[in-house]
Amino acid sequence: DDEGEVLDSASEELLRIRREIRYKFQSIDRAFNQEMGRFKQLGYLAESGETIRNGRRVLAVLPENKRKVRGIIHDTSATGRTFFIEPEQVMLLNNDLFDLRNDEKAEINRILKALAAQLRLHLEQLETNEHVIINLDVVQAKALQAKALDASMPQVVEERSSHLVQGQHPLLVLKNQSDRSAVIPFDLAIDKESTIVIISGPNAGGKTVTLKAFGLLQMMVQSSLLIPASKESRVGIFSKICGDIGDQQSIEEDLSTYSSHLKNLRQFLSVADENTLVLLDEFGSGTDPSIGGALSEAILLSLHKKQVRGLVTTHYGNLKLLASHIKGIKNAGMEFDAQHLRPTFSLIADTPGSSYAFEMARRSGLSRKIIAKAKALLGKRGSMEDLITSLRKEKKTVDKQKQALLAKEKQLDKLIGTYEQLRAELDVRRKKLKVREKTEIIATKNEANKELQRLIQDIREKEKIDAAKALSKKIKAEQKALSSDIEEIQEGIFAEQSENKTAKPFEEGDHVRFKMGGIAGTIIKIKKAKATIQSGNLTVDAKLSDLVHGQEAIDLNPTRSVRTSIDPNKETYRKLDLRGLSKEEASPRLERFIDQAVISNLPSVEIIHGKGSGVLRRIVREILEAYPQEIEIWHPEANQGGDGVTLAKL
Repeated sequence: DDEGEVLDSASEELLRIRREIRYKFQSIDRAFNQEMGRFKQLGYLAESGETIRNGRRVLAVLPENKRKVRGIIHDTSATGRTFFIEPEQVMLLNNDLFDLRNDEKAEINRILKALAAQLRLHLEQLETNEHVIINLDVVQAKALQAKALDASMPQVVEERSSHLVQGQHPLLVLKNQSDRSAVIPFDLAIDKESTIVIISGPNAGGKTVTLKAFGLLQMMVQSSLLIPASKESRVGIFSKICGDIGDQQSIEEDLSTYSSHLKNLRQFLSVADENTLVLLDEFGSGTDPSIGGALSEAILLSLHKKQVRGLVTTHYGNLKLLASHIKGIKNAGMEFDAQHLRPTFSLIADTPGSSYAFEMARRSGLSRKIIAKAKALLGKRGSMEDLITSLRKEKKTVDKQKQALLAKEKQLDKLIGTYEQLRAELDVRRKKLKVREKTEIIATKNEANKELQRLIQDIREKEKIDAAKALSKKIKAEQKALSSDIEEIQEGIFAEQSENKTAKPFEEGDHVRFKMGGIAGTIIKIKKAKATIQSGNLTVDAKLSDLVHGQEAIDLNPTRSVRTSIDPNKETYRKLDLRGLSKEEASPRLERFIDQAVISNLPSVEIIHGKGSGVLRRIVREILEAYPQEIEIWHPEANQGGDGVTLAKL
């Protein structure tokens, strides 16, 4: 059954035995109750009458009557005033029950052996099913853990490296489920450039927690577990992970704190190779600082020579200096808020951390007099810590200034690019204006030429042919000069618009603009001599020869935007009325309206043009059909405008 007990129906013999057991229980109850009633009437029993001893129901008999009740004495009370006797008749029935229990046990064993013999034929399949169930349980456990940790899958790489981005200690994450912001993430890289990283900083500043978190996350990845870190993390696989963390002193093994560290380090040095990750906490502590520092430096250099990857926490200044001039060994420090006298638990790469011993002493409430005396006794020996603290402050200031300068430089690059684009466009417009002016002059000269023809006619009538020829020759020379100026200006415009042709070929992702017009966008696809350009929500196909390179436009005036925010719900942008306009007035107005509708991603528009001669209706259809995307065009019912209204689904 569900409890693992053999059912009565497992065999006929077992069913028979259990029926007899149940019947025997009933017989025992009847016999005991009968005996208890009889002896109670005779006044042989104590007030309680009965109790349980050694798993048997017994009578509580007064001592003066113990020989009057036939049976087995199982026990006596602490005072000796009560004897616990199993009646003889009940005793015989219990013996029969005991025999039946043995028969039941023997039958169950026989049934289980027979069942096992049948199952043994399917042993291989059962073992396979067992492995499947185990794997499913393991996968489910990993999934539940990943869900609780809000974990991610890092990139697993072949290199002997580990670059954790926004890593968090798993136990701290579980402890702070309600407030994940309380867990400070860290970025830490151990690779070819940083084979060994030395973390320094104040006590209770988070050095050991960071080291443990790094080691735990590494082992989780190597155990196929997701980790609480960014997906951008890159984690390699190490064949050996050696850790010396915490105080391992032992009286039984005659090990002090320092000797236990040395024992571990000796073992690490004997087995470590290039595929080993070593984690050392409070490296070199537990002995004289000068001797411990020198030994630690020698051990660290030996590990470095073996190309071991490692993470080390320490307070020793000589190890911080070692990391500053040995290639492959890097410093890192735990940040400390000296103003508020508290650690921030943030890890800063490439910078050693100060122990902030005096600040921590002041935080713990130690007398200012004692701290001042200690500083005086330390003298020049404190210069290293002071220098590190000063450098940390200066680096923090410089980093902020660097970030501000980089942001300004990026903004300036965009401004310069936009300025160059605007300058080129203004230059083209200026030259176009000159062309227009010259064209107007030619038109004026043409009018003058007509006047000349009339004058020649008058002169012919008056027989003044020579004067007419001279005047005609002068006007033609002026026209030729103007035409030459226009050609020169147009060639200049074409040269400026085509100058990017030789600069570099177009590629996907380039910012471009059309030679004629102000439309700009980004190339999203190039096929042969054509490109697909994304301009806002509008996609346009164009020839590469019609494009020039452009800069990504930015907002030159923060208080005014060059983009127009169009509310698609406004009726103004869904409906356009062209009635009463000429063909020349209606065309540009309609084009602007459709452009705005496409950019605003409107589903449909309504254009009112009236019936009339049908000229405006034909222009509307021609302009809509000229767009690259397919636009569905139709007219509404007669009661809604009929042929006088065109509806378009964009």
